[in-house]
Amino acid sequence: MPQRPGFSHKWTFERGPDTGPTSFQLRRKTGESVDQEKVFDEDPLEWCLNQMQGEPDKQTNYDHAIMFAFLEYHLAGSSPKEKARVDEVLYQKLSDLAACHEMLVSIRLHRPQNKARDMDEVEQSEKGVTWKGQKIAGYLTGDDCITLGTALLRNFYEASPPSGQKNAAWLSRSQAIRTALEAFWKGLRRTPKLVFEQSDFSAEEIQASLAVISADLTQEYKDIVAAEQQQIQHTIKTVRTPAASADQKEWGPNKAPLPAAPVPKTKSKTRPAEPPAGVEKFDRVLADPVVDPKPDTPPKLPVTKRALDMLSLMFADSAEEAARGIEWDTFAHAMFDMGFSGRNGGGSAVVFENGGSREGSTAGGKIIFHKPHPVAKIDPVMLHAMGRRMAKWFGWRRELFEVGP
Repeated sequence: MPQRPGFSHKWTFERGPDTGPTSFQLRRKTGESVDQEKVFDEDPLEWCLNQMQGEPDKQTNYDHAIMFAFLEYHLAGSSPKEKARVDEVLYQKLSDLAACHEMLVSIRLHRPQNKARDMDEVEQSEKGVTWKGQKIAGYLTGDDCITLGTALLRNFYEASPPSGQKNAAWLSRSQAIRTALEAFWKGLRRTPKLVFEQSDFSAEEIQASLAVISADLTQEYKDIVAAEQQQIQHTIKTVRTPAASADQKEWGPNKAPLPAAPVPKTKSKTRPAEPPAGVEKFDRVLADPVVDPKPDTPPKLPVTKRALDMLSLMFADSAEEAARGIEWDTFAHAMFDMGFSGRNGGGSAVVFENGGSREGSTAGGKIIFHKPHPVAKIDPVMLHAMGRRMAKWFGWRRELFEVGP
């Protein structure tokens, strides 16, 4: 292949004092990949022809039938220039190789192709993580499963979640449930870690194997929990702190009394009083006052049922609604129903922008929310905080919306 025009540009032929007058040294040019995985991505034709030169009896090599099928598929969809790289010399070599392959297949049909390996020999010779795991009889005993499962059912699944107003008792209950779940994962890691340490596993392999059940040990998880607890404590402190008001030191009116108006003198009349014209009509008006009609309430904005369900949880008016969260995808679709478009703002930040053109949408503007991770679900505390921001910047209220036609 290095001597053929379609591939010679990737090789150099050098003569030196060590090679002699009748030989030369073949080198791969600088910048040309040697790794076959990279060659497959950069030049599939060269990769295929290289693989065909492998020994057919090696288990790590591809079968020639697969390589011929790959070559046919590649050339069928290639340009004339790519097809021209396989010249008549290479086609002759491929023809000889195909004939050898047919003879080899005919011979193998009459004899076993590979020697079957014994499982014990494989477990002793192989050093991969999977084969190391085969040597371990078990990771958890029956008593371990009973102890961990009983504690998880009692302290997590059967425990009542925190409800009602967020106060110190609510926060304590939430922390107790979270502690019970973390205790389950800690116990689940204890015995497998001891088994791994007593086996041939390295420290890196133990860490990688236990990572799937160690999410509560990551710094990301700790930061999320700390932020949530800080937000709840801030909410509790805000509820407890009364609004500052000035102390009242004086009682009664604080204005100087106005001087009394002089009483006009009246002259007694001797003739019977007759009501002047218009007085009777004026008295009738006073007797039947006209009551102003009730001021008109602002019209409600029509939204979809999905959006109204999200708004009901965001502006909850019952303990049941206040304790429920919402999936991030559901929230994002509801925001789209309200006329918002979302785009990534970097990291976990998502920018929701509203042009105010969609039916049922409020005034235009944009707001940034952070997508929860690793679990894409908005907890009730975060959802209520998002509702307060929407009320501040967009004037959202629960009674402002209704399900549209």
